[in-house]
Amino acid sequence: MMCGDADNWNDHPVDCWFQPYLPDLNYKVNEAVNAFTDAALWWAREADLDGFRVDAVKHLDPVHGQHNFTQTLKWKIVRQLETTGIPFYLVGETFVGGWNDWNEKLQQKAEDTIKSYVSDTQLQGQFNFPLYWEIVGAFARGEVDMGRPADVLAGSIPFYGANSIMSNFLGNHDIARFISHANGNIADKWSNGAKELGWSNPPPVPNDPAAFSKLRMAFAFLLTVPGIPLVYYGDEVGMPGAGDPDNRRMMTFDGLTADQQALKTDVAKLAKARLAHPAMRTGAFQKLAADKDSLAIAVGGSGDAAVAVFNRGSARTFAVPVSGVPGLTATQLTDVLSGKTFSVSGGSVSVDVPSLGTVVLVP
Repeated sequence: MMCGDADNWNDHPVDCWFQPYLPDLNYKVNEAVNAFTDAALWWAREADLDGFRVDAVKHLDPVHGQHNFTQTLKWKIVRQLETTGIPFYLVGETFVGGWNDWNEKLQQKAEDTIKSYVSDTQLQGQFNFPLYWEIVGAFARGEVDMGRPADVLAGSIPFYGANSIMSNFLGNHDIARFISHANGNIADKWSNGAKELGWSNPPPVPNDPAAFSKLRMAFAFLLTVPGIPLVYYGDEVGMPGAGDPDNRRMMTFDGLTADQQALKTDVAKLAKARLAHPAMRTGAFQKLAADKDSLAIAVGGSGDAAVAVFNRGSARTFAVPVSGVPGLTATQLTDVLSGKTFSVSGGSVSVDVPSLGTVVLVP
């Protein structure tokens, strides 16, 4: 049976075939598991890899309720690749719905499906689909309160476990491009109907700066919070696209619009700040304040911290409480994007943020 027929992605996730000419592998047979895990380790050594993306893990055969392939791969990696003490990152791809969404076929919530493959004996993390839906809903489409992504992230960190390293993202090859959501070209958050749109009326590069401002906010969130950020090629310059395969257009290197170039510059600033400030990679995360159209978050610890403020509404001044942010001792903070400085006084920092504006403050 074909995975794309009826609802076989969920009804027959293990034994459906992706294509008629692509037979499914039976990982209940140990010889098949060993052949492919041994091949994976050969490539890791030959190409000097630091990790693997394990695709479509919910479509791998379980054996007596255990995830035979991922557990075998992890077992071999620990004993054959991690002998120097340098970890090898295993991140899985499991396409699921939003946080707390119930899957009737799998009889579990989306985050439970993700978590079932994340442990010390399997994957270190997975692509954080439940968080993605909240990010696109808040930053791109304005359909949920701005505090929702922060709440889901705060809940997911202990849920997946202290040793997990989830990968957060704004786009991938299975969903419509973020900026096309932000520009109002995609009718449905879940990208339903977006494949057909790609063939009939592919979205253009937006000429509205607001779409780029929304994507800038999302990148600032992505590159400030803990986890491993995934940047899908072209999102850093606001490449448009509907559903697969329209979201796989050739990369745009030249002829960028002014808005695209400005976004690219700001994404680079955020990435450099993340490299320079350990708190933006591994600090303790907290939501400082939020309402329908605004959000303030912080990460901090070990003498370093960062504070980010996002404003989806009208221009306003925020008094952000920062006295409880671990590692924040500086009395002067600098915005990564604009270079402006702000003073910490009385346990808070006063920040002017324009409409659709973003401020990321570091010591």
